[in-house]
Amino acid sequence: MDPLCGRPAWAVAATAEQFAVRGSDATDGLSNQSRGIGVRVSLRAIGGYGGFPDRPTPSPFSQRVNNPAILPDAVWKLGYFRLTIELIKTGPAATPGELEYHSEHFLMAEHTPLAALDLSGRVNTAGCSVNDATPALIKLPAAMLDHFGGVGKTTGDTPFALQLDCNSAVTISLRVDGAEPLTARGHGVLRNDATDDRAQGIGVQLLYHRQPVSLNHEMTLGSASAGRFILPLTARYYQTRLRITAGQVSAVATYTLHYD
Repeated sequence: MDPLCGRPAWAVAATAEQFAVRGSDATDGLSNQSRGIGVRVSLRAIGGYGGFPDRPTPSPFSQRVNNPAILPDAVWKLGYFRLTIELIKTGPAATPGELEYHSEHFLMAEHTPLAALDLSGRVNTAGCSVNDATPALIKLPAAMLDHFGGVGKTTGDTPFALQLDCNSAVTISLRVDGAEPLTARGHGVLRNDATDDRAQGIGVQLLYHRQPVSLNHEMTLGSASAGRFILPLTARYYQTRLRITAGQVSAVATYTLHYD
């Protein structure tokens, strides 16, 4: 938010008579293209001004402030107070956009305006986008039948990566959905769905950091900082049955990324 956060601004010591100090409504003058987000402003006195809040107090509020004995009647002066500015989620879904807050009469002493407040900022979506360098099609090398020696044997390791561009620090979860062969469930193996000249007893296994991907389940991968984040994956042939035949191998997977 605006660098006003945490900086001292002016506060009120009182007149000879008691009067009400009123904070502005937290939505007064709010121009918000980012729907579902509001602004909350809290104030506290830094110095000892009798009656002004000595701990963060959200506006709007009214407070009776007593005049220090050293001030003559009908005289008031300004001292320091501290603002705390927070963004508050106000709806079920928040959207990105510009955020502006303006109040000419943020702080009042009866009918006398003492302070105005202007804030501006932008709310961005916390998340990542898939970089264009991420391949949509992974081509495995040709393999010979004698490369397989039994159920669970693999060959043709082909590394690739999902490359993400993240605009902030987020926790990333990955879900890979695909059909599994009945004889190789729980091993990250996709069923061979080639339509013509299909190889028998062969599937495609997916690995993340050399470990089988848990298909059809969400996996938490860890935290990404702002910038490029790479998910290293590997695809390879996997023998799913004792009897195998030569032919075409084709498998399809859909991946979904979640950000928190």
